[in-house]
Formats: sequence, C-alpha cells, structure tokens
Amino acid sequence: MGIEFQLNTEIGRDVTIDELLADYDAVFFGMGTYKAMVGDFAGEDLPGVHKALDYLIANVNEKMDYPRDPEEFIDLKDKTVVVLGGGDTAMDCVRTAVRQQADRVYCVYRRDEENMPGSRREVANAKEEGVQFLFNRQPVEVMDYFGEAIGVKVVETQLSEPGPDGRRRPEPVPGSEVVIEADAIIMAFGFQPDPADWFSEVGVTCNDWDAVIAPEHQAFKFQTANPKIFAGGDMVRGSDLVVTAIWEGRQAAEGILDYLEV
Repeated sequence: MGIEFQLNTEIGRDVTIDELLADYDAVFFGMGTYKAMVGDFAGEDLPGVHKALDYLIANVNEKMDYPRDPEEFIDLKDKTVVVLGGGDTAMDCVRTAVRQQADRVYCVYRRDEENMPGSRREVANAKEEGVQFLFNRQPVEVMDYFGEAIGVKVVETQLSEPGPDGRRRPEPVPGSEVVIEADAIIMAFGFQPDPADWFSEVGVTCNDWDAVIAPEHQAFKFQTANPKIFAGGDMVRGSDLVVTAIWEGRQAAEGILDYLEV
C-alpha cells in the first residue's frame, strides 16, 4: 500500500516534532499507555517485587528465544506468587505464573469481584487453572526479611457509595491487616498515559490524568488542540482493548481526511 515504516526513531531524540509537522500535512499519535501505576506504599522497590510489564515481556522473550539478557527472565516455578491488581494485565500475570508452574498464585484486588475491571472470561479461566482470588484486600506494605520481599500486608476493604466516576471506592476496615506470604510479588495496577515533554511545545493539551484531549464527537474526529495533530487509542481513552484502539485509529483517519478535504 506504500506505507513506509521508520523504525528505531524517537521524536525528540532522532527528529523533532517541528520537523515532523513541517514535512507532513497531518500527524496521528498512537503512543499508548506505558507508564506503570504504583501503589505508593513501602517496599515496592524491594528485590522480589516485579513490574507486570517487565515480567510479561521477559517471559515472551524467553519462550520465543528472542535476543535478550538472560538475567531479565523471572522464573516463578515452585514459588508462591501474589499479583496485585484486577485488570487484564493482572490476569495475564496470574495465568503466566500458572504456566511457569508456580506452586500457588494469588490475585489480590481491593474491590469485589463484581467491580473488577478485567475480562470476566479471563477471571473464570484463571479460577479454573487454580488461581486464588482475594477480593476486598488492599495492599499497604511489602514485608521484607533482610532486604528481600517475603509477603504483602493487606487490609480488608468495604465499598463506599459510588463517586463522581460511578465507581464505589474501597475504604479500609480498621484492625483487619494480615500478611500474605509470598516468594514473588507482581505489581499490576495498570498503566496511564505519559505525555512527552514536547506536547506543550506544539499545543497538544491533556486532561487531569494526562490523557490527550482529542474528542471523538467534533468536526474532525480525534483532532487535538493542534489542528494538524490527531490522536487515539489508550493515550486518549485510557487503557482499553486493542480492537478499541483500532477502531479509534480508523475514525481518526476519517477525521484527517475530512481535515485535508480529501
């Protein structure tokens, strides 16, 4: 179709956004959400605590025999594993740990099962494979022994009335703290947009949680505050399904064609 792929090129490092805008009539941003959300509690940086994306990517590289640093692979065979989070990434982690022949795998989520954001089918499949779900548990600290993570202290939660976003917020139950012992802990709290420093230089605006503002319902679909720049997918909507990003990319393409009067 004549599409040219320019690999190993980073805007702001290999080429400036101004150069890109000077060379093209329109630019589409589909940069996803790769900034891992954190829990902001003690012990997150201890050895034995792993980020979900690091764990999943290293496992794929190992299984596919891609070029890699062998030390990046996280082998959970025969280990007790606690995955913190309740979304699709958490489901990927618990089911990967099962396939690595972990001894026990727990999924700890701060709300109840009804309010889990992950796929219902993935949750059902994980249960069938032996994953144990601990609902209404909120992590408050990673416990350590001589600098190594050995478990997670959690507190029971109860759900309050729905907030402005429609979701019921978890509230800790005083005096309900317990420690879940673990050999490995995986942080899977999800991901959020990570705006580039140069967004402001070209007038691309973001909302209060750093997602690019590019409304679907306007004259030119998914157009940002800079008329030449369009955006879609997770960096606009927040973490969602691949098919949603594909649809938004197509809608943005229509917006670009309308903008260019094609």
